Amino acid sequence: EHTVYEAEIVGTVLGAELLRTERMKPKDPLIALDSKAALQASETSRPRPGHYLTDLFHSSLLKVAKAHPAMDRVTLRWVPGHMDVHGNELADDEAKQAA
Repeated sequence: EHTVYEAEIVGTVLGAELLRTERMKPKDPLIALDSKAALQASETSRPRPGHYLTDLFHSSLLKVAKAHPAMDRVTLRWVPGHMDVHGNELADDEAKQAA
């Protein structure tokens, strides 16, 4: 139902949901993306393809902040090809199947 670009944004929403449901405060949480377009989309409020998904991501981050009020921030980082990110190959395969 989604393009690969949209699937990357959906991945950020799912990552935020995992953070929200953590029982302990996550230390320095990081969501790594290999899509510059998806990362840039999360930083803008102007309409663009998949904008409803970035809105959902921002809404999810608000829920994370409510669940973990002492947490300072969630870092989004672009990583070329998710180099050296544990579980990347499996995540990429799953994202391609989902897309």
